[in-house]
Amino acid sequence: MALKFDKESLKKHHFWLLFLPFAVALVVAWVGLFTDVPDAVSSTQEKYEGDRKKLSKINAQPRAMVGAYSDQVTKLDAQRVSMWKEGWGEQKDIFVWPAGYTSKQLDIVKNLKFGDDVPEKIEFGSVRSQFSGSDTIYKAEYNKLIALLEPMQFRESWDKVLRYKSDWGPIPSHEDMWLAMEDLWVQRELLLAIHRVNVEAAHLKPVLLAKSANDDPKHRRFENRTWDIDLQIVESKNKRILKGTLKNKSKRLQVLGNGNVMQLKVWLSPDSKAPPFMFEIQGGTLDDPIKKEKKDVGGTLEADWQIEIKSLPKHTIPDDWKVTEISRVEQQYDIRTVPVKRIEYVSLGRLSDRNNNLPLKMATFSENLAKKEPPAASGSGRPVGPAMDSQPTAETTTLNPFSQNKLERSRYIDVTEQVRRMPVGLVVTTDQSYVKDILESLVNIKLRFQITQVHWNRFHGTLEYGPAPGGTATPVGPAGFDGPFGRPGFQAPSTNREDQFSANLMEINIYGLLSLYERFPEPIYKEPPTKKDPRPNVKKDRKTDGKTEPKTDVKSEPKTDVKTEPAPMKKP
Repeated sequence: MALKFDKESLKKHHFWLLFLPFAVALVVAWVGLFTDVPDAVSSTQEKYEGDRKKLSKINAQPRAMVGAYSDQVTKLDAQRVSMWKEGWGEQKDIFVWPAGYTSKQLDIVKNLKFGDDVPEKIEFGSVRSQFSGSDTIYKAEYNKLIALLEPMQFRESWDKVLRYKSDWGPIPSHEDMWLAMEDLWVQRELLLAIHRVNVEAAHLKPVLLAKSANDDPKHRRFENRTWDIDLQIVESKNKRILKGTLKNKSKRLQVLGNGNVMQLKVWLSPDSKAPPFMFEIQGGTLDDPIKKEKKDVGGTLEADWQIEIKSLPKHTIPDDWKVTEISRVEQQYDIRTVPVKRIEYVSLGRLSDRNNNLPLKMATFSENLAKKEPPAASGSGRPVGPAMDSQPTAETTTLNPFSQNKLERSRYIDVTEQVRRMPVGLVVTTDQSYVKDILESLVNIKLRFQITQVHWNRFHGTLEYGPAPGGTATPVGPAGFDGPFGRPGFQAPSTNREDQFSANLMEINIYGLLSLYERFPEPIYKEPPTKKDPRPNVKKDRKTDGKTEPKTDVKSEPKTDVKTEPAPMKKP
């Protein structure tokens, strides 16, 4: 019999009929609760954990501090540009091209930025071919520099001490020219700084005489670190003769010069263009010392020993010379008397022990060119100086470290848009009392030399003195006197090994960093224009009914902070 459902039966059994789907739905819900919810919770937790880690790395700051930071960044950027402009302004006179080029050629190359392509043809000539093939351009700059540095010497020869390209192969590329010129610019500044020590030491400064004495322009006293000389122009038999006394103010024995002769340049007029009068002091013609307890030592002066210079025929001033006053005195050095005697080594790209682990870099334009070339064998592009061969090398590189004509590319420790930082090393032979002067002169050059390492030791090499002035030997002292170097008429020492004064020589090693600034882009960084007052003092023309009113100078009255009381109200 079939089950029969009617309304009454449904009402009677509706609980069980509804309970069954409810139970199934409840079971499904519980299954979903234990499966889907943990996954959702896990993914949400991971998301929150990731956000928490990101937020933990953020150093949240107040808005005021964030604004101050932005202002500081702006100021630092402006300071960077200002220092760039200042650095280039100091150095732009150093980076000059050789004067052997024509004026039209110089007008073009002098405005190029470091690394720019140098035009091949300018004014019917090849700039690159002239650079290497003509003795009036690249080589002439070195010849002028070496002549200026005399009597300072170089170990062996200057072209072996300095980084100088003598064997050009193909026509120089623009990279060859820039690297060769940079070598010239840097070495010239370093050598001129050392030469400046000799120039300043040779200058004798004027000394004021006693206050009670009247200032006589033809009787003056001068001194430097070593000598104190009193000079006077004396008239005798219608002749003007230069006389004086000489005193050794140092604390050790001093030599007069090569061949026992001292040469002084004496200016007898304040005119800067006037030639100096050469005043010669010979060791064999010195009178007895003023201080009798000191002895004549044959062309030398002991400490605190003063002598009267005996007149020589060459001390007579020519009649056609204009003589107004003894204005300036300088000592003319030779190799025996010059303070800085010899340049032993100059090495560009030379790292000190303080930073020898830093890799040497190329200029940006050199690196771009090197990347287009076949890779070179692994090794360092660092130049190896003769005095420092044992120094560790920098990290290896596969880029070719040499340009087309074998000039060093890797030479900087830092290269930025504004500056290139180049390490350098120098070895100089000098008198021990001038070590401080050399360091001071180097740090004051325009290339902003930063000393990183200095050490020194006694000089054990040999300096060539050469012949005495005029090629003849000068007697040491009066007849019968046996001086420290032999009998009267002896030949002056030809090398420092024969000279007892070589014990005062030092070999000083100097390492440092140079800052070479790039050309400052003047058109980009101009001073911002000053804002004009928006309130004009003069009215512009106004058109009214087809007529134009004339301009009138209307001056605004100054504002005042005076408060006025309101007028009293009138009674109605």
